[in-house]
Amino acid sequence: MTLPRGRNIVFVVGAGASSDFGFPLGDGLALGIRNKIDLEFREGSEEPTSGPLRSALDAVGLNDDHLEAARALRTGLGPGDSIDRFLFRRRNKPAVRELGMMAVAEVILEAERTSPLSNFDRQQFERNVNALRVNENSWPAVLLNLLIGDERGPDEIDESVFDGISFLIFNYDRCVEQLLFHFLRWRHGLPERLVLEIIRAIPMLHIYGVLGDAFDGPVPFGASSVELASVAKQLQTYHEEITDRHRQGWVSAMMARAEKVCFLGFGFHPTNFERLFPGNELHAKQLWGTAMHCEGSPSFQLAKASEGSQFANCNPTAFIRDHGEALLNGEWFD
Repeated sequence: MTLPRGRNIVFVVGAGASSDFGFPLGDGLALGIRNKIDLEFREGSEEPTSGPLRSALDAVGLNDDHLEAARALRTGLGPGDSIDRFLFRRRNKPAVRELGMMAVAEVILEAERTSPLSNFDRQQFERNVNALRVNENSWPAVLLNLLIGDERGPDEIDESVFDGISFLIFNYDRCVEQLLFHFLRWRHGLPERLVLEIIRAIPMLHIYGVLGDAFDGPVPFGASSVELASVAKQLQTYHEEITDRHRQGWVSAMMARAEKVCFLGFGFHPTNFERLFPGNELHAKQLWGTAMHCEGSPSFQLAKASEGSQFANCNPTAFIRDHGEALLNGEWFD
C-alpha cells in the first residue's frame, strides 16, 4: 500500500455506510450475537444445538469458562447495548472476549451472505447482471462512476482512477472491496487480474481489523465455513489499544496528508474521532460527510464547527449522489 498521489481525500467509512447494504448497527449487532449464542448454548436440552460457535470452541478446547462466558453474553447484552461496551465491562474475562469476538465474526459473515453484495459471482454471468442492477445506486458504485467519468473505456482504466483517494474503514466487513471489485469487473469490463491489481493498490485500511482478504485466502466474502477462532483474533473493539504500530502509522500518515476528510456513516464516537485526530486537532482540513443521528456527539459538533466543513443530514448513498462531484472537484454544495 502506498500513499495517495495528487488530490488527497480520505473517506472515513463507519457502520452506517454498511447498513445501507443491510448490515446491523451497534444494538442490532448485539442482538444478533445474543440470538446466535442462545441457539448454541441454550441449557436444559439433552443435545446442545451444533453450530459454528460451539464447533469453533470445540476446536480450541471448550471448557467451563466458555460456558460461563456464554451465560454472561446471553444475560448481559441488553437493549441499546453494544458488544464493544459489553466486552469492555468484562475485560477481565478472556473467555468472554474470545466467544464474543467469534460471535461478532459470525454475525458479520452472515450479514455478508445475506446482503445484496453476495449476489455477485465470479463465474455465473446472470447473477452478476442482477447484482449490478440491485447495487448500482449504492454509494461505492456512484463514487466509482464519478472517479472514472463518462468517457473512459476499459483500456483507459487503471490504478490512476484512485489517485488521491484512500479509505479508512471502521468496519470488519468487506463491502467496499466487494462492490468496487465487481463493478470494475462487470460494469466497466476489466479483466479480473487488472481489477485485483487496482483494488490492492488503493490505500485502504480497516482500523480495527477485517474478516480476511475477500478475494484470496480462507475467508472469501460471505464465507460459510471458516476457522472462527482465527478470524476473531484479527479483530479489535474500539476500547482496545491498536497494538499494530504499522496500522496506526498508516492511519497517521493518511490523515496527515489529507486535504479533505469525508465521513460516511460515521457515528463520531469520541474514541474513534481521537484515532483520526489525536487531541482533537483538526489541522485546518476540510471535513465533509453525513450527519444522521450525530447531533448529540461533541466530536461531531467540533467537526461541524471547523472552517470549511460541509455536512448533510442524509445517508452515504444520498451524500455521494448529491455532493460527490463537488467533493471530488473542489467545489462547495451550500
